[in-house]
Amino acid sequence: MLAPNADDAAAPPEGAGHLRVLTGPLQGRMLALGKRVNAIGRASEPILAIACGERRCFLMRLGGWDRCERITVNGILLGSRARRLRDGDVIAVGNVRFAYVAPPAG
Repeated sequence: MLAPNADDAAAPPEGAGHLRVLTGPLQGRMLALGKRVNAIGRASEPILAIACGERRCFLMRLGGWDRCERITVNGILLGSRARRLRDGDVIAVGNVRFAYVAPPAG
């Protein structure tokens, strides 16, 4: 479900964070946010992106508009604006849930 943007070869800043998969086929895995822009969804149709900068990441909608009403962060619908992720935020995309794990402060 996490697919890097093939056009973005730049590595993210150190300590961009991870996603812990809480439910779904990859439950229990930790997914590194290994690009500046990380796509969530099918490779042919990503619906979310996590953009990582200096020790912070932002979540934003990309497409898949027919499913967007089911995208929440901590139970609150994700709107059209980017949202800064904080340690422990739970992202729900349909029946799949992720927890954002921020890098250690330092």
